[in-house]
Amino acid sequence: MRIGDDQDGSDGRSATRNFMADGSEADWLFFLDADDLMHPKALEAMTDYMDMDAVFGQITELKDGVMMERYQVPEIPGYKELLAFDPYLTLQMGHFVRRDVFLGLRFNEDMDTGEDWDYYLRLWKDNRCIKAPVPLMLNVKGQHSQGPRSATGQDWVAKVDAMLEQARKDAA
Repeated sequence: MRIGDDQDGSDGRSATRNFMADGSEADWLFFLDADDLMHPKALEAMTDYMDMDAVFGQITELKDGVMMERYQVPEIPGYKELLAFDPYLTLQMGHFVRRDVFLGLRFNEDMDTGEDWDYYLRLWKDNRCIKAPVPLMLNVKGQHSQGPRSATGQDWVAKVDAMLEQARKDAA
C-alpha cells in the first residue's frame, strides 16, 4: 500500500492522487481523502464487483466513534442515473478503480475544487461503474482538508452543480 501525503495542501489533492497512482503496480487502486478511512470490510465487499471498472459504496460517516449511513441514493447502476441526483446524495471519494482505467483519466491538477466530480463524470460516462449497497469507506466528521488549494463547501457546490448541469445537457 502507498500513502500520499500533502498535509500542508501545497501540492493539491489531484497531484498527490495522480502521483500515487503513477507509482503503483497494483491492478486496483483505492482512493481516500484525508478525512476518510477504509471500511474494515471494504476488501471483502469488493470481491462481488471484480467485473466492474470502478466501485463506489454507501456514504458512511464516523462521528464521535459512531458509524452511520448518510441519507443517500442507495444504488446507482450507471451514468444516466448518476446525473439524476444531487451529488451530495450519491458519491464520495472512497472507491476502487482499475489502475489502467484511472491512468487514462486522472484527476485534473488545475482544479482546486470539483476535481472529484470532474473525474467521476468522465469515469462513469465511459466505464463500467456502480455504487454498491455496501460501505467501502468512513468519512470522519469534523476533519477536512486545509491549505492554499482547499475550498469551501459552497465553492464545491457551485462548481459541481455547473458541471452536472452541463453533463445533463450533453446527455440529453
